[in-house]
Amino acid sequence: MLNSRLPVQRWAVTIALASLTWIPPALATERARVTDIKPLLATALDRGEAHGVLVGEAAQWTAQYFKTTAPIEIDVKTVGILSRPGCRRLAVTTTQDGVWDFNRERRASAPERKAFTWMVNYCRDGSLPNGEAK
Repeated sequence: MLNSRLPVQRWAVTIALASLTWIPPALATERARVTDIKPLLATALDRGEAHGVLVGEAAQWTAQYFKTTAPIEIDVKTVGILSRPGCRRLAVTTTQDGVWDFNRERRASAPERKAFTWMVNYCRDGSLPNGEAK
């Protein structure tokens, strides 16, 4: 009886081990190292989205301000098409672990993962039009 269960157990163990090595697509996002967001904005115009991590002086300043050295992740996503050719409405989300929330109404008891999203109209030529979505 023990021998009849052995192949099933091996198969179950193999599947369990394989699932541990699988990385969900959201976690497997490759991030470009950037010193500002312009390259990510341009990539999002072409591909619909872009992902990066901030490095350099801006990252150092932010680390001091928020009292964390965790990477600053930047995700840019197209959310609308503008009437002007080559222009899109983009959502820019910055995320960082270990941030202390200094909200005066509710002070965090421990550092947290914080995200901030803002929108911008952006064109391939680098301009920021006030155009409306189609």
